[in-house]
Amino acid sequence: DAYIVYSQGSKIRTTRRLKEIDIFVSGERVRKYVLDYTTSPYTNRSLLSSITQLGTDGVSALAGLLGAADFYLGLEKTAPRYAVLLGLLIGDPRRFQEEAGVALVAPSARALLAELEALFVRAEAAGALAPGNRRERTLGYWAALHGATHLMKLENVEPGLRDNRYYGMRLARALLAGWGAPP
Repeated sequence: DAYIVYSQGSKIRTTRRLKEIDIFVSGERVRKYVLDYTTSPYTNRSLLSSITQLGTDGVSALAGLLGAADFYLGLEKTAPRYAVLLGLLIGDPRRFQEEAGVALVAPSARALLAELEALFVRAEAAGALAPGNRRERTLGYWAALHGATHLMKLENVEPGLRDNRYYGMRLARALLAGWGAPP
């Protein structure tokens, strides 16, 4: 926004806007905030519209977790065969009755969960999440997202429902906020 100040008979026009806030401790960045603005239709002045918290590396510490959620929630449309396979291998609520079934699925399931847990480790290290049990968060996050993928089954019963991505991303953000992420 433009601010006009008169000093010693001269008009001084200043146009500055705070775009970023870097927090340093002992010379190392511990957090960064990026500020976004909109313009008020009434006053034509800037209004703060959002604050994005970034990690120590200047990248959104939650982007990986939200990206993983969006990817998983969109599999039904982007890769339907993979979504069915993943649902059968990992999402089937029945326990495997045979050791052979466990042996086939375990490496893929462990790799998927390890990748998701690594995203929680990075978010916590960047200060975007409060310290907590990463394994429990990983399993809870994945279970919640997997549950959200099943909402599409209700489209025939409850017309007008939004797609599962809408509900799943809201759920993901609510879980992350509950674990200390900014809302």
